[in-house]
Amino acid sequence: MKKFFLFLMLAGCLIGAMPAATQAADAPAGGSISGDSLQLKVAYNRATTDTIISIAADDKGTIMITTFDYLNVTRDWGKSWVTYRLPSDEMYGVHYVKGKFYLASVHVSQPDSAVHAYMSVDGKSWVPFNLNDDEGRPRTISNVQYVNGQYLLLTRQFGTGTTLFTSSNGTEWNETAALPSDIDFITWNGKVYSAFGGGYTFYGKPKTLSKNQFIVDAGRQNRYAEMIVYRSGDLRGWALQSGAVKATLNYTFAVNDVPSADYRYQPEQQVSNGVITLFDAYGNRLTSKDGTTFKLTSMKKTLNTTYDRSPMFKIGKNYMIFTKYWYSSGVVRSKVLTSTDGIKWKTTNLDKSLPNGMYVMQAGSKLIGHGDDHKVTISNDGFHWTRIR
Repeated sequence: MKKFFLFLMLAGCLIGAMPAATQAADAPAGGSISGDSLQLKVAYNRATTDTIISIAADDKGTIMITTFDYLNVTRDWGKSWVTYRLPSDEMYGVHYVKGKFYLASVHVSQPDSAVHAYMSVDGKSWVPFNLNDDEGRPRTISNVQYVNGQYLLLTRQFGTGTTLFTSSNGTEWNETAALPSDIDFITWNGKVYSAFGGGYTFYGKPKTLSKNQFIVDAGRQNRYAEMIVYRSGDLRGWALQSGAVKATLNYTFAVNDVPSADYRYQPEQQVSNGVITLFDAYGNRLTSKDGTTFKLTSMKKTLNTTYDRSPMFKIGKNYMIFTKYWYSSGVVRSKVLTSTDGIKWKTTNLDKSLPNGMYVMQAGSKLIGHGDDHKVTISNDGFHWTRIR
């Protein structure tokens, strides 16, 4: 998901990287890899302790972390680290999918500035590539996926929706489609592609609930939501299935009378047997067999997740969901829900020394946790954690 941070102009940018950055900006539209590989300058033979901007990991022990100044890299699950200076004085995000890492600058205060983007298979050599759409506008990477045998780059620029680039090898990119919404992720259920752009929350039950409209928070005000869902057979042509703005709805949040997509959800697990399974921030699970029509099921009684939580992971014989709970002012601790069948769950509070407000991701057989206090920790079983940064 795209996160916005304060843009900092930093001294001491890597001058040696500028030719590569210029090549990336001048490369032909369409996104083919070009130019010599970029070797980042080593700053320290250790990890830094500054704020984490983004983190990505493969299943072989390589973990990469971007900060405002540096790229921290370990290739042995955190036993040793090398810190590199970033290619320029911009903020960078790092992504990983199927054997490839992507490092790209992020639009913050200058949405029309060039995006510097690089690809690497080892974190040592980085090859620059162009990230402009067919109209020459620079795009920021919001997500990288591997879906149905293709690499997908979801890219954005303020107020212009999503541009989708596709690639068969993850290095040569073609602009494939432009969608008017900010798309978070795409799925393939074996028959159709579905693109998801969150959705809108609103108050007051409509006379008739339309497609993908649900009551997501039953309380004094009864909050409803409608999902933004697109459908495609080939990733090129997309049709909106739900989420069109309706004048009859009392939207929760709007800017200049334009409703904002404030309903968020994410994949619960990989598409299985053609069924798409998602979860939202209100304790609900969303499922679909056809890729466009969803059913909502409240999981509040089944899953004790009253705070932000992770997707469902499979570690050994256990299904695991990590969630957070408020402990005291400024202190958010973690707990894990475990199950062997995905139906009955047990809750265990985790050690208080874990990163504050810990987010958990899975990398192969490992679990990686990071929080808002710059700490990174790793686990083999979800219960016992070792700090690696």
